[in-house]
Amino acid sequence: MRSLFRKSRALGAVLLEEVFDFLGRIGFLFAYALGSVALAASVNALQPLMILIYVIFLSLFMHGILKEEITRETLAFKFVAVVLVAIGMYLIA
Repeated sequence: MRSLFRKSRALGAVLLEEVFDFLGRIGFLFAYALGSVALAASVNALQPLMILIYVIFLSLFMHGILKEEITRETLAFKFVAVVLVAIGMYLIA
């Protein structure tokens, strides 16, 4: 029974990811239609931030799915990496 619960949790996480992906693609279509294509395409560079948030939530609420180190130093390092990506996105756009 426990194995079935783990499989359903993993399936739920994958389903949630697919819903976010679908909504993101629909959002990009609207952004392309309403505004600058270059600006809308550069928003895609925020993906590392979204992945960081997603991994933190999965690690906190679904123990055992991910083996992610969540220490203060690790989070600071990852946050600095995301900030550098955002700065690069700003410089390109």
